[in-house]
Amino acid sequence: MHLKTIYLAIFCLILSGCSQISFNERYKGAKWKTIVIAPIDSEYAPQAERSLEHALAVSSQINIVPAAQVNRMIKAQGLAQDYKNSPVETVITIANTLGAEGIIFTEVSYHSPKTRRASGFENNSAHVFVRLMDSQNQAIVATSHQADSSIFQQPAAIIEKNLNYSIAEIQAAIAFIQVHP
Repeated sequence: MHLKTIYLAIFCLILSGCSQISFNERYKGAKWKTIVIAPIDSEYAPQAERSLEHALAVSSQINIVPAAQVNRMIKAQGLAQDYKNSPVETVITIANTLGAEGIIFTEVSYHSPKTRRASGFENNSAHVFVRLMDSQNQAIVATSHQADSSIFQQPAAIIEKNLNYSIAEIQAAIAFIQVHP
């Protein structure tokens, strides 16, 4: 167990040296137990939610509540209208009900031109913005923003690449929360 912690700390140091992540230093060593993944409002939501769940759910140090479970709780507690009007506040309410310390909010946007250029190529672009928030005081703990474009890739592929970079950065932030004293 102790060796696993050392390896995780080394991974975090290496990743943080290459990373563009913004991290609130006062959360180092906070030792959170549970993080909620907020539902994503995008055409690519299922892809993004699955990627987040797959990458984060394997941690033995923290419990991840998937977006699908959050959606079920919203319906079961009759909060659908509240969620429609104030999605962030509703997810905060759900997180606090679960005793979760953190929430991951993700925004995915893309642009695929309706008309082709004279060259016949389209310049597809995508942005992924992920923020990790303290559910108790709504402080931003970490953020990651990735943007890219390509004339050769479809939006889904660009989103997946950007999402993978953002997930790696959020994993590093979670590791800092869990490992560092």
